Amino acid sequence: TFVRGFVHEANKADVPAGDAVVAFEGGAQPPVATGADGRFLSRNVPPGSYTFNIKAPGFKPGTCQVVVPPEQPM
Repeated sequence: TFVRGFVHEANKADVPAGDAVVAFEGGAQPPVATGADGRFLSRNVPPGSYTFNIKAPGFKPGTCQVVVPPEQPM
């Protein structure tokens, strides 16, 4: 399972944060970077809860949480 995300200015989804670094809290995975469009894709992660620490040039640091559910049989 992968985590797809979009980093943007708070309350402004039309202002992407390009070149942001998205780091898994606790070092569960290596950090990933957003493209110029503010989008990122994580490496494969097991189910669980994750907190991301986000830093981007020109923006205040932030965090976000995500829950990766177990895969459902098809």
